Amino acid sequence: MYAVTVDLEASLKTMLAYSVPLESIVVIEETVGYPGELVFQVFDNQQGFYSRYHEWVSCFLVLNELYNLPAFIDQLCKDGYEPVFGPSTEPILANLARWNEPLKIEGYAGAGQ
Repeated sequence: MYAVTVDLEASLKTMLAYSVPLESIVVIEETVGYPGELVFQVFDNQQGFYSRYHEWVSCFLVLNELYNLPAFIDQLCKDGYEPVFGPSTEPILANLARWNEPLKIEGYAGAGQ
């Protein structure tokens, strides 16, 4: 679904070395206060980020609904942000991918199958 960095610090250093503006980077990690949820961290103007995306994230910059992640990431990219998924997001993203798969029940064939 999304590429998850193994070494967040090294990935950020590489991005900065390739002249990616610091203010365009959004680090996404599992939030400590709300396990299983994603927090979006920006290096510049957190209040401005919240004001712009308050329909997507809480005042703690935690994504309101996990199923909105693909649409929110698309919007961030359109707006010029560079999302970076930290290692703690891997199990959350795996669950999201699993939830997006069609339900399979052994011995049951749905309509048209």
